Amino acid sequence: ELSDCISQAYAEADPAMYVGAGVTADLRQIGLQFDTIVTAALAVHALNNKEMLDGRYITAEQWSNEIRNIVWEGLTGQVSFYTNGDRKGDLEIVYYDPESNNYISAAIIPEDGSELTFTKEIVWFSNSTEYPDLDVREPFHYWSCEHSELRY
Repeated sequence: ELSDCISQAYAEADPAMYVGAGVTADLRQIGLQFDTIVTAALAVHALNNKEMLDGRYITAEQWSNEIRNIVWEGLTGQVSFYTNGDRKGDLEIVYYDPESNNYISAAIIPEDGSELTFTKEIVWFSNSTEYPDLDVREPFHYWSCEHSELRY
């Protein structure tokens, strides 16, 4: 089976070259990448079947429509899309852990839209679970249209 073949190849790959590779390889991560590439290839195939790959310009809307119409069974489950282009399925939040050279699942939002559930605290770049200060820029002056004045 294809998933077994990919799983074995990834387990035997060099972890120094491929994030998450090696004996403890997590097929979910490589599976998402694989599913993305195959979905793009299926869109190309669909456009080719419509004889649209003859050098003409293909609009973003045409590409988007082809991708949204694709339904297939990928490594991570069924690949299909909502009308807005989002992939159907659960949304997982992951972070990279350099010590294990892998992505760690920290939270999930189920497909049904229910509440975000944290499964683990995120370890940030500072190697702590405290939220980083994302406002790292120097303060600057700007014009506020709402207040009709210069603000800081």
